[in-house]
Amino acid sequence: VFAEVTAAVTDVLGEPTQRIPGDAPEVRWRGERSTVSVHRYSVIVDIALTENAYLDEQDEIVSRGL
Repeated sequence: VFAEVTAAVTDVLGEPTQRIPGDAPEVRWRGERSTVSVHRYSVIVDIALTENAYLDEQDEIVSRGL
């Protein structure tokens, strides 16, 4: 399902701007003010639209291991 959703969003928005591999992979399409993301958890695929400022804050927190 993750691959199918990623392909569908890619058809609409073009190539992703970021791919985050791992146990819970995520693919992102960053726009001017917000980012569309597809994230796979163990049994859930989540599609989100997030304001870039918030996403940048969350990425900083994760990068610090907090």
